[in-house]
Amino acid sequence: MKKVLSLISVIVISLMVLTSCSPKLIYKSQWQSAPVIIDGSVSEYQDFRFYNKETKMFYSLYNDNANLYVCLKTNDEAMQMKIMKVGMEIWIDTLEKSKEQNGILFPLAKGNSINMDGMKPQTNHEKQKPDFNTVKNNFFLEQNFMILVGFKNTTKGLTSLEDKSGIKVKINWDSTNSMIYEAIIPFITFYKESLSNIDSTKFFTLTLNINAFSIHEMPQNGGPDYGRMSGGIDMPGGGEMPNGPPNEIKGTGNMNTMSEKNTFIEKFKLEVKEP
Repeated sequence: MKKVLSLISVIVISLMVLTSCSPKLIYKSQWQSAPVIIDGSVSEYQDFRFYNKETKMFYSLYNDNANLYVCLKTNDEAMQMKIMKVGMEIWIDTLEKSKEQNGILFPLAKGNSINMDGMKPQTNHEKQKPDFNTVKNNFFLEQNFMILVGFKNTTKGLTSLEDKSGIKVKINWDSTNSMIYEAIIPFITFYKESLSNIDSTKFFTLTLNINAFSIHEMPQNGGPDYGRMSGGIDMPGGGEMPNGPPNEIKGTGNMNTMSEKNTFIEKFKLEVKEP
């Protein structure tokens, strides 16, 4: 019996060691050959390749020899509301670790409590969601600036969504009311003017932060009920979807999502083609 227990212990320890030593998945940016217009549309890109359940975000990275393109999508209404109210940050690091060297802060935080404008009175039998058309229209009116951190030759402080450095960002909604985030980041603003073959071996890090609401300012019984996400994907942290993301993910997250900071960090390599 002791021999059996010893053998089991050895197997368990071996599995733990192998798991801890497993290399972290490295994502690969896709080559972008078609011209890109930063308009919050995904028409220039292929299907989203990855999904992160912590942020309820589909995402893909693209590049040519001069620019990095970041495209994100969420059809979770609670996460959309959270992004619009408390803001989001995208960080690009030229290291294997997330040091938050170069960041785009957009949308900018508008406060720590949910705007209840557009909410209908509740009854005992139903809880109304916010009027998203009103919320989106207010967003377009209010969110016309971003803050750039760490990049070279950019405007200090608040800058327009099309900075003089060539960094551009846009949020829009598609026909299914999914929020689309699109950004173009010239390599010259954080790395080098143009890529060469050696750059295909270098690691970069993408960090996404979605800030949290203050718990004491969260709506309680009178707040909107966002329900729960339906048809979720069971992928720890994130994962690649070779056939593209399932289109049926239309559900919304619960209110616990709103009081927590949501983050994902992914290492990636660039696709390089000689001119």
